[in-house]
Amino acid sequence: DNKNAFLAITFLKVLRRDHAVLGPLSYKEVFTRPQRILCLFVLLTGVFAINAAIFGSPDQLIGSDQYVPAGVISGLLSYPLYSAVVFMFITRPTQMAKKLIKRKGQVEAAEAVMKVRQEIEH
Repeated sequence: DNKNAFLAITFLKVLRRDHAVLGPLSYKEVFTRPQRILCLFVLLTGVFAINAAIFGSPDQLIGSDQYVPAGVISGLLSYPLYSAVVFMFITRPTQMAKKLIKRKGQVEAAEAVMKVRQEIEH
């Protein structure tokens, strides 16, 4: 039972992280929502363009009644472009987030420096 729950949770996390349609709904610092939406539009535009090329010349490449094979062909041909755009956004160098760490020693050191400055000034 724990194994099935683990697999289900892992599947949902991967689906939320990597799915083309569900991915923009989740937040990630490295691969932002606008970038995910841009990748989705690249995929859709590729599918539309290849479908237009197939059905633009009727009865030459594929019959006019074969919608499913045309959709599969256009999806298979536009997916590498989608993968390249996703890869481009994921592998770009990002700046590391600077986190302020509060340390007791730094405050004490700053107060000691301020005391020495005040003593020197007076």
